[in-house]
Amino acid sequence: MASKIVLLVALLLLPSLLKAQNSKPSFSVKISLEKSVYDFGEEIKSTITIKNISEKKDSLDNNELYDAFGNNVYLFRNLDTVKCFKIMVTTEIATFKIFKPYEEYIIETYVTGTCSNLPVGNSFQYTILDTGLYTLQTCISKKIGFDGSNYIHQKSSSNAIKFYINSPNENEKKAFLELGEIVSYTLEQFRDTVYRLNVLLKLDEFIRENINTYSADIGYLAMSSLSTGLRSYENDFIELSEFYLLNKPNGRQVSIALLAIYKSFFKETHNKDRAIEKIENYENNYPNTRLEKESIKLIQYLKGQKEN
Repeated sequence: MASKIVLLVALLLLPSLLKAQNSKPSFSVKISLEKSVYDFGEEIKSTITIKNISEKKDSLDNNELYDAFGNNVYLFRNLDTVKCFKIMVTTEIATFKIFKPYEEYIIETYVTGTCSNLPVGNSFQYTILDTGLYTLQTCISKKIGFDGSNYIHQKSSSNAIKFYINSPNENEKKAFLELGEIVSYTLEQFRDTVYRLNVLLKLDEFIRENINTYSADIGYLAMSSLSTGLRSYENDFIELSEFYLLNKPNGRQVSIALLAIYKSFFKETHNKDRAIEKIENYENNYPNTRLEKESIKLIQYLKGQKEN
């Protein structure tokens, strides 16, 4: 009797299973890069295009776009003598978006990952890609059926793109190695506020002297976490943030510097409107830069908060 019930259930599920297996993909995804060769430390911006290739409205479920770690873009380092080190890069995605027939959705994201044995410090390793050949790919999937205990997923992979990162020039290499020495501290040393302040002062000097290098961006990112909660360095960090924005309006850490300046000015004035005006000055004085774009985004967010 039990075997008959199992057979009956299997027969009932079989049509849906066959339909799911034979169904055509309703979405496509492709990924592209601006070029195939990059300088060491240069930003790598990728463009992901998701398209509804069906004749009806459809959507992708949020939990079907990410893996267990919240990632959906994959980066591989291609080495002849070393096994590829797989890196997962988190990106913005079309969460629960309703796609019209043949509608496209475009996402731009920067490629980052710890894919090397570079001698870096403790707080910014994920931003660095070493010299070498890499492969970039992404994928999407959606539920298309149920087998009685688990959902059936339809996965669509993008094209795979290869790109190469050149060796650093002498100036970048020197700055990078110097930065590595400054931030090579232990957890015990990090907990020592006197030692941490000394590291911050070294980083401050390093960034000012090497502002035109990629390592200055990494150093500033390290400082943003190192200076948290260290009141003796708060004012110095704001001065450095202003220096960073003035001298590197297209820098990678512009958004972090802007937010730090806004919070500091708001804390000083207790006036949100005046603090927003401070950010508006950056928007107006740095047209066609990342600083302008990030200022606009921050202002929109702050004004939206104010309205709510």
